[in-house]
Amino acid sequence: MPADEGAASNAGIRLAKRLFEAGVHFEGRAYPASPEPLILDEEDAARISSTAEALHQIIDRVVDAYLNNAKVRSHFPHYLPYAHLMTLSPQLRPAARICRFDGATDHDGTYRIMETNTACPGGVIQNGITARLWREECGPSWCDATDQWIPQVLETDRYAFTQELIQCHVAQSGREPGFAVVVNLNGRFTNEVDWMLTQFREHGLRAERVEAADLRYRKGRLIWRGSTVDLAYNKLDQLDLVRDEAAHGYLQAAADGAVCCLNPLISQCILEDKAVLALLTDERFADSLPLNPGERAIVERHVPWTRALEECETTGPDGAVLPLMDFAVKARSRLVLKPRHLTRGEGVAVGRWTDSRTWQSLLSQAARTQDYVVQDYVPLPTCRIAASGTTDGGDMMHGLDVYLFGGKAVGFQCRASYDPVTNIGRRGMLLPVAIRRFTGSE
Repeated sequence: MPADEGAASNAGIRLAKRLFEAGVHFEGRAYPASPEPLILDEEDAARISSTAEALHQIIDRVVDAYLNNAKVRSHFPHYLPYAHLMTLSPQLRPAARICRFDGATDHDGTYRIMETNTACPGGVIQNGITARLWREECGPSWCDATDQWIPQVLETDRYAFTQELIQCHVAQSGREPGFAVVVNLNGRFTNEVDWMLTQFREHGLRAERVEAADLRYRKGRLIWRGSTVDLAYNKLDQLDLVRDEAAHGYLQAAADGAVCCLNPLISQCILEDKAVLALLTDERFADSLPLNPGERAIVERHVPWTRALEECETTGPDGAVLPLMDFAVKARSRLVLKPRHLTRGEGVAVGRWTDSRTWQSLLSQAARTQDYVVQDYVPLPTCRIAASGTTDGGDMMHGLDVYLFGGKAVGFQCRASYDPVTNIGRRGMLLPVAIRRFTGSE
């Protein structure tokens, strides 16, 4: 039940005030959250969660393929010099303990997953805080009193994130951690770090934000200023990390299992690489990563055609064998060009919103660097947002993301934007997701 414009504006002002008071921000700026939600029916929410969990199991199979198959390792050329660091403790399966699959529902209602976000996804704490405050301040304006609403784990369990990390340490070492760090690199990607440290401390742990280069690996222990680190979570650029010689001690400690590093490096680097979806959809890797018929059906239905951009022949979205570069030039209107390693929508070009000359130039540069993938474009659904204190309103495109902790879906995130690349940092905002229970009365 949408609110009128005046109510939406008032609700937006109240929500913004509550978020500010709670310390919820985005890189030092006010957190752009809409008072208007995206409403999912219980059946749709369960179906999307089930799809994400099934794909998560398939993605975890990539770990074994990478460790055991040189052809798969060569698919990730940027990490070949660091393959010796891509180890994994058996106690940390699945490898992507904390991740967020970014996707959208296409024109026929099928949920499609475009990115894996298995390094250090944003929103793991703030998303839940925002959901709780939205329900208090704005929920009654949009939710009919006769409806029943299903809260999400991220909303009801404020410690879901930190508890998952602590449980991973116990699984790996057999004991509770004493000292936890959030590892940074050159001061970048600081969002949510203060919340993480606060929650660790509320669990009785010593917790500090540290620079990767300040960690030392000595006699089988990871050391920061004389203290042994037990548990490490990253907020950094993983490709920069492995290239930074000053961080070598930290990386080796993680590879040796001397510290519980989350996510494990193989998840941060390999499973995060956008070309991991090309590995799943490219027939050239069918023998290297064999999938059973059920798994293959999940990939075909829910993962858009994706290829690492290079001069080669491959099967196109329609199954025909074709020269990839020629196809990418001609099929501009149906493709997206994405950097393999960047986040927050940086460097993404959507073909239908890019002129042909620019598109061809971008493709030529991308092919030389091996830094990009091309992906079949999934048109984003639109929603009309009422004007409020946080937005001018109007039609906005939106995706739908699923958070998974330990392979289980724990909550949704909806990012809407006037731009085709939906990111909070690019004219975007968060739409709280409300799940409506089916009562059988309709």
